[in-house]
Amino acid sequence: MDESAREQFETKRREAPLVLRFEEYVKSLNMVPVRNRIIPKGEVKALYTDMFVIEPQLLVEAKGSVTRIVFRMAIGQIADYRRYLNKPRAAILVPGEPRQGLLDLAAAEGIGVIWHLDGAFESTVKY
Repeated sequence: MDESAREQFETKRREAPLVLRFEEYVKSLNMVPVRNRIIPKGEVKALYTDMFVIEPQLLVEAKGSVTRIVFRMAIGQIADYRRYLNKPRAAILVPGEPRQGLLDLAAAEGIGVIWHLDGAFESTVKY
């Protein structure tokens, strides 16, 4: 496995438990989390969202680390998904508290941030 493939595998491995914890949290608030399957016109391969909370129409893109590069990737993925989902509100879900510059970057794009902290979740977005 080359370095890039190994890095992607490790990131996905860190994202999965985070998504599951957030899914449990969302359900505890009596909200319904789902995954959207999107097939863009002219594409063969489907896109899958990490999570979409039906009410309050919140698209969630999970990332396994809190770095500028993953925030930039998440912003791009959210921009792509939003076009097919009637432009919902959106948030990036990360495993720890981001530094202020990353919170500002997401906010500049109209995207909230949710992070895991001491067994709970903190957020810049209301849900």
